[in-house]
Amino acid sequence: MNTDRLIPMDDIELQFNQHLKLSNNERIIFSGRFGTGKTTFLNHFFDNQMEYNVIKLYPVHYSISPNEDIYEFVKFDILCQLLSKGVVCNALEWKNKELIPEYIAKNLYPILGKFIKFIPKIGSLTDGLVQVLNAVKNDYKKFKEEKKDNELNQIMSFLYGKISIVGTPYEQDHISNIINEILGRLKKDTDNLKTVLLIDDFDRIDPEHTFRLLNIFASQCDPQSLRGMKFNFDHVIIVCDVNNIRYFFHHKYGMNTDFNGYIDKFYCKEIFNFDIKWKFIDKLKDFLSPLQSNSLIKPIAWEATKNVIEELINRGEINLRNAHRFNSISIKMESYIAADIIMNKTDPAVTMFNILSAVLSGEAELERIINKYNSLNLMYSTSSNLFYTAGILFHIIDHKNTKFRIGQGTSIANRIGNFCYSCKSFGDFREGYILRIMKIEEASTATAYSSDFFPFWHLMKTAYDSRKQYLISGEKVHN
Repeated sequence: MNTDRLIPMDDIELQFNQHLKLSNNERIIFSGRFGTGKTTFLNHFFDNQMEYNVIKLYPVHYSISPNEDIYEFVKFDILCQLLSKGVVCNALEWKNKELIPEYIAKNLYPILGKFIKFIPKIGSLTDGLVQVLNAVKNDYKKFKEEKKDNELNQIMSFLYGKISIVGTPYEQDHISNIINEILGRLKKDTDNLKTVLLIDDFDRIDPEHTFRLLNIFASQCDPQSLRGMKFNFDHVIIVCDVNNIRYFFHHKYGMNTDFNGYIDKFYCKEIFNFDIKWKFIDKLKDFLSPLQSNSLIKPIAWEATKNVIEELINRGEINLRNAHRFNSISIKMESYIAADIIMNKTDPAVTMFNILSAVLSGEAELERIINKYNSLNLMYSTSSNLFYTAGILFHIIDHKNTKFRIGQGTSIANRIGNFCYSCKSFGDFREGYILRIMKIEEASTATAYSSDFFPFWHLMKTAYDSRKQYLISGEKVHN
C-alpha cells in the first residue's frame, strides 16, 4: 500500500503556497513532528510547482565536520545540484585585478624561472631592463605613499582580506561568485523563477550539533546584514520540529532562557506548522485495511486496536512512517501454557498487543509508551472509544479467574489501583465474547462513588505487565 498520497494534501499545499508568496518572507521554518511526512510533502509540492528552483541541503551530512569545512561543503552541494539540473556554466569574464593576484600566487615560481632564464639572453637590453625596474620601483614608492594615508584603501584592503579567508561566514571567493552568477542567470532566463534553499533533516541531527549548524546557516541567510543573502536565494526553508529544538534549547541553556528570541531570526513571518494527524485519523480505516482482512484478527480485536492507534496518533507516537508497516505486519498467534492457564490465539487483548508491538517496531517501544502515559496519570471519559478497548484488557488482567475463556454471561469484579471495575461479557460466540466495563467506582477510605473517568493507561500497563510475565514464564504449545 502506498501511503504517501493516501492522505489528501491539496488544502495544505494551497496554504503553504500562500505562505511562500507573502511579501518579505525570505526565511521560513517548516515545522512538523518526526515521521509526519514533511519531506514527502515538500518533494511533491516543489515537483509540481514550476516557478521554483529548489536546492536541497542535508545538515546531518555536516554534523561531524568542523565549522570552516561546512561552508565549503555547502558550496559543493549547491554546485553539484546545479550541475545535476543541467545548468549550463558559461565562461565568466573576470577583471584583471581579480585574476592577476591569483595567477601570480599559483604560478610564482614558474614566472620567476622564466624570467631568470631570460636574463642571459638580454645582452644589450640590460640598460633598458634597469630603466624598467627603476620605473617600477618609483611607481611602487608612489603607490606606497598613496596607500599610507588613504583610509578607504586600508578599509577595502581589510575587507578584502576577510572575504578571502576560506571557511568563514564572510568568505566570498570565486566559487561563491560563480554560484551567485548562475543563480542570477536562472532568474533572468526564466520569468518569475524563484530560487529556494531547502535545509532538511534537522530532525536527524544530534542535539549537540543542532544549534551549531543552525547558527552556521543563519550566518549564510541573513538579508538584514550588509552582505545580504549569501547566494541570493529568494527563500531559505529550514525543515525541523520546532518543539524538539525548543526542548533541546531549554535543556542546554535553561528554562529561563528566551527561546523565542533565538528562533525568531530563522523566520520572517510565522512558523508554518505541518500537522496532518487529523487527516491521518480520518483515513485510518484505509491504512488499517490490510489488518482488517487478516483472518486471525477478529473484529473485536481490530476495533479495539484501532482505538488505541488513533489515540497514539493524537499523541504523536504513531506517524506516517509507522503507517508504512501496516501492510507488512505479520501477526503470529501462538498459545502458551503456564500451570493450568492457556492463552488463546484469538484473544482480542493478546492480538492488540501483538499488532501494537509490530506497528511500533518492537516490544521495547510499546512498553516505553505504556509506561510513559501511565506515569502521566491521564484520565479518559467513559464516553470515549477507549472505554470499549479497556474492557478487553480484563481478559488478561483477570486471567487467573477467566483463564482467557470468556463465556456468555461471565461477570467479574476487580480493584485496579484506586478504581473498582465491574465487567460483563457480551458478543457473538462465533467471534468470541468480550468483557465490557459496566460500572466504575473510585475507591476511598470513606466513600465509593460512580466515576465518569478512568485511567486507561494504568489498565494497559496492568494488562501488559501480566501478559509479559505470563509469556516469559510460559511454555510454548506447538499446535
